[in-house]
This record gives sequence, C-alpha cells and structure tokens, in this order.
Amino acid sequence: MKMSESIKNLAAAMYAFRKAVKQPKKDKENPFFKSTYVALEGVQKAIDEALPDGLSYTQALITEDGRVGISTIILHKSGEFMAFDPAYVPVKKNDAQGYGSAETYARRYSLSAAFGISSDVDDDGNAASQEQSKPARRTTRSTSARKPTRPTAPKLATKAQTDELKKLMEEISQHSNQDLKVVAKNSMAKAKVTSFKNISMQDAGYLKKELDTELMEIQQANEKDSDAAFAGL
Repeated sequence: MKMSESIKNLAAAMYAFRKAVKQPKKDKENPFFKSTYVALEGVQKAIDEALPDGLSYTQALITEDGRVGISTIILHKSGEFMAFDPAYVPVKKNDAQGYGSAETYARRYSLSAAFGISSDVDDDGNAASQEQSKPARRTTRSTSARKPTRPTAPKLATKAQTDELKKLMEEISQHSNQDLKVVAKNSMAKAKVTSFKNISMQDAGYLKKELDTELMEIQQANEKDSDAAFAGL
C-alpha cells in the first residue's frame, strides 16, 4: 500500500466515514454456493452515502497474464491519498464475458477491502476466480465400483501475499510498540484465521483487510497524539 507523506486529513475523514457507514444488505443470491452477497452497485452505494465532504475514491484497472487487477485509491481534497495494492482475479474464460466477470469481482473485492465493507459470506466470484465443480457423469458401472469424490482443497495464498501480510504486521508492531507475535495472534483472531502456515487465498484477503484497518487506526491515533503534544507548546 502506498500513501502520501501525511494522511492527517484523510484519516480524520475516514474516521467520520466509519461512523456514518451502514453495512449493505446481502440481497444477491449465489445459487452455486447457496449463499448471499452484496453486488458491486450495493457496495458503491453504501460507500457513496457515507462519504464525508472532501473524501472520494477511484479504481485503476490492470490486465496482465490472463488476470485482471483492480487498485483502489482513496483521495482527500487536501491532496492526501492511500493507494491499495491491486486485487488480482484470474480470467477463466478468454472472452469479453470472462474479463467482465473478473473485473466486476475484483472491483467489488478491492473496494470492500479498502473501506471495510462486508460484502459477502462465501466466494460468489466462482466464475471469475476458480473452476466450478462439475456434476459427475452418469455411468453404467455399479455403485460399489464408483470412487468417492474428494472436495477441492482451497487455493493457498502466494508467497507475495504472505510476504505482504508479514510486512503489514511488522509495520503495526513498530507503530504500536507491540510484540510482533502478539500482533499476529490478535489480527488472525479478529479475521478468524486459524493458521498462517497454510493460509488460503480467501483467508489472506480477510487478514489483509483486518491489518489495513488496524494500521490506519494506529496511524490516526499517533497523529492525534502528535497534534496534542504540539498544541501544548
């Protein structure tokens, strides 16, 4: 994540946003996973209705190596900014529909992570981010000869993703004077992640969202302490 040298005004605006935002209702159905989620339009609406004066956002599109990446940038009228690393989604079908599906999912995921919006329970982007399970074909073989199907194991996070999580934990440890192990344990508990060694891509996304929010809150608190110290001079 990149940010301007100072985020004093942006942090104050984000604090006002967090007090005003209302989590959108999960009113879209994903029949494949039998779950509900918030569509991109719902996420945008929830954010737009809670944005305080001077705060805005934009999203940058990246396409490379058969995948779509979306970077969300939060802007303040003072010129301060926070640019989040791209959220990449592989394109499973090399056509306009495949790229459109991946882009929509990446935009929703990146925007939700940047603003702390709870947009889904389960992964509704199966068409864009993973292979769909196919029903077993009927055969004339007897039931006893059939092999039991095994559930597909979740995709593990990449080294780049785990390295980014470690870097965020180290930054939080330095800015808050907490032991690194304590930071890791607390953040994983809040994100409901049980194991870092074999963390999935989905859990890595949840943990990154938690760490980004915690780092922002710490930086905001430190800036307030610094302002209070100078006010007393």
